[in-house]
Amino acid sequence: MNILDFLLHNFFIVLVVIAGIVSFFKGSLSSDTKEKETKRAPKPFVPQQTSPMRKRVEQEIKKRQRSTESLEEKLKEAKQQAKAEIPVPPVVPHVRVKKEKVPPIAPSLHVSKKQVVQGVIWSEILGPPRSKNPYHSQRQR
Repeated sequence: MNILDFLLHNFFIVLVVIAGIVSFFKGSLSSDTKEKETKRAPKPFVPQQTSPMRKRVEQEIKKRQRSTESLEEKLKEAKQQAKAEIPVPPVVPHVRVKKEKVPPIAPSLHVSKKQVVQGVIWSEILGPPRSKNPYHSQRQR
């Protein structure tokens, strides 16, 4: 009776012990299945029979690869010929050219009240946050 009372009064501890036992046995079973899977020999690779359509596709791929290789070779030859045909310009001593100075155009200073108000609002929006520039009250001494 004493053991039964202990188990009924400590139901949570009993659940924890049962869960531990179940997880222990479950882990041992899963490790056995993993060992069985690793013991299996891999199946040897058996090439599939190639169908006539697959052969045609492979032949077409090979033809296109050959054509791209030949086109790349022709492109290289054309680049080499172009480099050989381009004459190198003779070296000319550097001559300074005077640039005419253009006077800057003065901006117009015609600003309306509405534009001034918008400017102040945008300066508050785009300026530093208020926490960086707090108000300082004058303390009485």
